[in-house]
Amino acid sequence: MEKKARLKEIDVIKGLTITMVVLGHTNISHHIETILSGFRMPLFFLAAGFVVSTNKYIDHYHQFVISKLWRLVVPYFTASALLFGFWFIRFADDVSPWLAVKDIFTGNNPRIGAPLWFLPCLFSAELIFLGTLIITKSAKHPLTRWGVFLALSFAGVFIGRIVQIPWNLDIALAIQLFMYFGYDLKTRKLYREYCFPKWMILASLIIFPTAVTLNGEIGISMRSYNNVFLFFIAGLTGCILIMSIVRYLVKIKGVSPVFTYIGQHSLTILLYHTVIIFIFVRATHIHVQFIQLVVGMSLALALDWLLRKLPIAKTVFLGERSSKKSGATPVLSGETASA
Repeated sequence: MEKKARLKEIDVIKGLTITMVVLGHTNISHHIETILSGFRMPLFFLAAGFVVSTNKYIDHYHQFVISKLWRLVVPYFTASALLFGFWFIRFADDVSPWLAVKDIFTGNNPRIGAPLWFLPCLFSAELIFLGTLIITKSAKHPLTRWGVFLALSFAGVFIGRIVQIPWNLDIALAIQLFMYFGYDLKTRKLYREYCFPKWMILASLIIFPTAVTLNGEIGISMRSYNNVFLFFIAGLTGCILIMSIVRYLVKIKGVSPVFTYIGQHSLTILLYHTVIIFIFVRATHIHVQFIQLVVGMSLALALDWLLRKLPIAKTVFLGERSSKKSGATPVLSGETASA
């Protein structure tokens, strides 16, 4: 089978999203953070659903699990070990180190590094997602799957309000709707044969700011969804708007390559930007958001470049195993558009 060309739009989406994640960890205003929180992480999980290799793994679930163990769990524990050392030197007097170790192994919002929660959550979410696709593959009506993933998402939100399940299983359930939206767009061949109709974009322009204003700031990692209906409405309409913008953004020569590159190397940025910004601010006392954003992302990309020069580091830090047949695809970067 001939491999289809990689969709650069997905890399741009991930580049934009990780940029907004880093921006959210600088000293931005509450108003801007409220807007970004409405769609930032939903867009990340939507992209994850878009790039899941269903053709490759739908009949080989165990291989999918092994692949995700390498690409998500190995980098998670490597980053956790490094950040624990930094945290122990700087903050061990404030909280018991044993609680920090417990956080690492439960995967629930580890206090040693705010973004670390995402990898255990994504690992759980992708296993649930592909497993649900396998179970429902014989569904006759297209809306059946939508109903199943909607039910899983509502269940995850309500479970999270009662108990925080290890490895963020409740959050992994809550974001299934966004992942299936991404998968559905892939089957429709978004950016190749399908684009959002104008009425949907115009409706999203009205609905998204309304939903965000009414629902306020959300925090998925903290299980802070506020109104569940407004949470999903804001997330979906915000994703539609950003994906519509990306359709034109990829045509801008000076901008598209930058976000494409960032999107292809977003894992290192995600894991290490907070500690980079923390050290930079403590050393320079510079609190300008744009400077913190540029420094955090630039140094993380430099670290990523260095890690890729060392085969062992590339495996341990990035979860990418060398392959004689084909190069490994970074875990948070775009894959082919084939469903």
